[in-house]
Amino acid sequence: MILTVRFIYRIWLLTLALTPICQAGMVTNGGFEAGLAGWRSLWTREANAGSLALDTNTVHGGRFSARVEHPGQKDWGLEPTGRVPAQPGDVFELEAWLKLASGGGGVTLCVSTHDAQGQAIDWD
Repeated sequence: MILTVRFIYRIWLLTLALTPICQAGMVTNGGFEAGLAGWRSLWTREANAGSLALDTNTVHGGRFSARVEHPGQKDWGLEPTGRVPAQPGDVFELEAWLKLASGGGGVTLCVSTHDAQGQAIDWD
């Protein structure tokens, strides 16, 4: 997952429905109303350990959500394709709506930083 900007929102969620929102609505199609446009393919640490699809049954505020099914033991990630340029001192607020269907696991909302060449610097 090599990216070409300094900041990108990397969403690591064990979820059935998620809707990320960032400063000034910089994530396009955060509510999945345009399908999966604007989102990268589901990444799983274990090959073929999960699936991503639109869901019309479990939604937050529109007609669709993204449904991730992941029976694997290792992590996975879903991130928008959009890139958010940032300068030192910038502050961003992240928000996500989700629903967990399993009794185990956890959720982490992450942000990663990348240099001008697209190499990951750090993530939190």
